[in-house]
Amino acid sequence: MNIQLNGKIQPIEDSKSLSDLLAKINPSNISIAVAVNGEIIPKDDYPKTILNDMDIIEVVRPVGGG
Repeated sequence: MNIQLNGKIQPIEDSKSLSDLLAKINPSNISIAVAVNGEIIPKDDYPKTILNDMDIIEVVRPVGGG
């Protein structure tokens, strides 16, 4: 199946959870925020959020500044 990750189509295995995907793309466990299909997902819900074909996932990292 395919998902759209930060604007790019990416193939992933079926029935992957959001936490499975994040473990691959964020192995250093840097603080991030994630939205699936426009809905922000709380960190506690990552393991139970199952990704579906053509879900749109946006992953952002906070940037400090002033």
